[in-house]
This record gives sequence, C-alpha cells and structure tokens, in this order.
Amino acid sequence: MAVQTPTQRQAAAKKAAATRKRNAATQTTRLQGAARGAQRALYVPIGAILEARDGFADTVRTYSDSRRVQREFDRFERRGERALRRNRRVVEKRVTEARREVEDRVDDVQTGAVDLVERVRSRV
Repeated sequence: MAVQTPTQRQAAAKKAAATRKRNAATQTTRLQGAARGAQRALYVPIGAILEARDGFADTVRTYSDSRRVQREFDRFERRGERALRRNRRVVEKRVTEARREVEDRVDDVQTGAVDLVERVRSRV
C-alpha cells in the first residue's frame, strides 16, 4: 500500500466521519419509520372503535327522541320517493325508445311488403 500524505489522511478521515454520520442518520430514520408503523398499528383500531361508538351513540340519540325519529323517517321517505321517481323515469325512457324502435322496424317491413306486392302485380 502506498504511503499517504497528511492531507490525504485528513481527507480520508473526513470522508469516513461523513459516512458514519450518514449511516447513523439512516439508522435513526429507520427506527423512526418503525415507530411510526407501530403507532399506526395501535391508533387505527382505536380510531375505528371510537368511530363505531360515536355512530352508535348518534343512532341511540336519534331514535330515543320521538321528534328525531319522525324527522329521520321523513328523510327516509323522501329518499325512497326520489329513488323510485328517478328509476321510473329511466324505465319510461327505455320503454319509449323500445316502442320507437319497434315502430321503425314495422314501418320498414310494411314498406318492403308494399314494394313486394307492387312487383308481383306488375309481373302478373
């Protein structure tokens, strides 16, 4: 191995120190990432349980007061009515389209039949 000058030794030492610092930072980042993952694994189920509890509490609060129950049933009724009205329009539109298509085909068949009758008469 070649002999290093003091300047080369100093540069190599600085480079090694920077590498050690970078490796330590990477290790710290990995530990922080693992800690965040562990926290999420703990927080997610707890948050889901609390959301379910809040939903249940809201439901109990809604259905324990007769005015709220009536409001909720009225809301359900309006929503159902809107859904049926919307679907009725779709069905009526499809029926109308089908009727037009059948009428067009019948017209084509009648036209073809009239043409055929005329050709037969002209040959007879």
